[in-house]
Amino acid sequence: WDYEVRGTATGDPRVTLPWLPENPAEVVRDLQNAEQLAVTGRVAGCFTNLQAFSIEGRGYGTNFTFCGVDVERFESALRYSNDVFTLSEIDVVRPEGRAQGWVRMDFAEETVHFDAESTLHPHAVARVIGSNVFEFLSQFRFEGTASVRSRGCVDYGTFEKTDLQGEAVVTRAGWDRFIADEIHMRVQAQGRRVTFTDLYGEAYGGQFAGQVELQEIGCETSSPSYRVSGNIQNADFNRFLVEIRGPTNRPFMGTLSATVTVSGVVGTRMGRTAEGFGSLQIRRGQLFQLPLLGGLSHLLSKIYPGLGFASQTDLATDFMIADGAVCTDDIEMQGNMLSVFGSGCYRFDGS
Repeated sequence: WDYEVRGTATGDPRVTLPWLPENPAEVVRDLQNAEQLAVTGRVAGCFTNLQAFSIEGRGYGTNFTFCGVDVERFESALRYSNDVFTLSEIDVVRPEGRAQGWVRMDFAEETVHFDAESTLHPHAVARVIGSNVFEFLSQFRFEGTASVRSRGCVDYGTFEKTDLQGEAVVTRAGWDRFIADEIHMRVQAQGRRVTFTDLYGEAYGGQFAGQVELQEIGCETSSPSYRVSGNIQNADFNRFLVEIRGPTNRPFMGTLSATVTVSGVVGTRMGRTAEGFGSLQIRRGQLFQLPLLGGLSHLLSKIYPGLGFASQTDLATDFMIADGAVCTDDIEMQGNMLSVFGSGCYRFDGS
């Protein structure tokens, strides 16, 4: 080594950029408002070869930003040598929670090996891991808490070497307009394939279970594809409609149960590419009323609510999903006086 320094340094680490190798310099450039960062330990290097650089010690800091993510408090043992940066005994604190564990970044391989547990917002963690991971995860909504325990390797360059496992419990999370109150799941990723198994939880006042498989994650030449199979039991039908479509003038009642298997392409073509099948049941509902006596039914109903009308309370049907629509030819609606049979389609574009 041309130099070797031991001690404690406090201040903005960006002042060291002229003496850092390229990859550690990239990490330092992602730091903002880092004047309160400090490092205690040993630093060694060569003036004529910036790649010959080593650091070993302990870092800590408060109220700074890394990769666009605000951090309240950070502490970790750290070591850099031969283009590998290792953080161990990590403790990161943000307003919503904390992360603990160890991380090893191999810049030459473009991989991150880790074993950690976190209650931080998943989008914040994804930003730190890499833009490809954040781009994928940002398609999902996380409006509640998240508790994640995971280990393995993330390939932030091409995803090809990704190999990880984990368990998670999240609240108020989902995709697009579909939000679950609580989700429990196991996650496994191999290359560009991600599977969510042992998936169960609560949504719209009911219980659901199933599994999800995603393919071609992070592929530049094609959109990710998905396959979902699952069921939901005894959900609040009115609450489901309100959360999906917004408040209505007339509340619906009843419990919703359904099974579905569907696959397609994630993204703007999701509805048009969806293909699958399923079944739907609504019990003890208030779907609509048929006036049995024409205009007289409305007059009688003012005297005694419901008099003169046949209420349709139960619905059962199987359906197919294809060509951007959900179609059925065996809808059966049962009521207090008569049953109604029919068929029809609902297109994802609302037509």
